[in-house]
Parts: sequence; C-alpha cells; structure tokens
Amino acid sequence: MDSDDANIKGAKNDVRIGCTFCDLPRELIIDADSSTTFFEEFLLNDDGDLQIVKHFDCKVKTTPKPKTFIIANHPSIDIVNICFNKKLLNLEKE
Repeated sequence: MDSDDANIKGAKNDVRIGCTFCDLPRELIIDADSSTTFFEEFLLNDDGDLQIVKHFDCKVKTTPKPKTFIIANHPSIDIVNICFNKKLLNLEKE
C-alpha cells in the first residue's frame, strides 16, 4: 500500500486486508520450559481460528502506515481488562 494506490474517483477510504488461519498447532513452544496455546492466549476468533487484519488509514496524504490487529475473543472479567490496559512497567510495580 502506498500513496499512489488512491481510488481513481478521488475517494480516500480505509483499507482492511485480513487473513484467517485454521488447522493451527495445538501447542506453541515459547522456550524450553514453557508452552501455551492460541486459546489460552485469547488469540482465537468466534470460529476458533486465528484472524489477523491490517488496517490502512488512506485519509492521510503520505504513505499509510498499517495498524495490525488480531480479531479474537477477549475475556470480560474486570481484573483482566485492568491488566490489559496497563503498561508492562506499571504491572511490574504492582
């Protein structure tokens, strides 16, 4: 995506490009002593797949920088949400 990819009618819109991955491995090895799963890390969408989206804000005049998102189920427990909204340094202090 670059600034020359504009719509020929002059409209500047947001562009989203996404991929969905299924048949994921059951386990992810973090290091020799740790493993996890996509499910345990809350990285799966409603269908149990890994869905990644790049969002380009094409309203800017320069080459748009993408923002990358994972479309996933997120826990709604208040204490978990509090942790997700804090920076790592603040979490380490608590």
